[in-house]
Amino acid sequence: MDNLRRCARDSANPTLPHCTTLKSLRGNASIALPDRLEQNEKLMAAQLNALHAVNAALKPLYSALSDSQKKSADHQLVLSPTGML
Repeated sequence: MDNLRRCARDSANPTLPHCTTLKSLRGNASIALPDRLEQNEKLMAAQLNALHAVNAALKPLYSALSDSQKKSADHQLVLSPTGML
């Protein structure tokens, strides 16, 4: 559980600089479209890497749960857009 908690907490850190960059580009028509798309791609890649890390930490824990615990986890734990639990 500690590993999952750490991975979930740490999953947001790599995405923060990309979010900040994208917010600064929002509405800025002087930034070329390919550059804006590149920044979006970098954010999505960081989010995907974070999701992979959380998923890898979740699988062993989830497999150790009883059926009723899995059902509870399926309904109570939600991934946010940042990949955090």
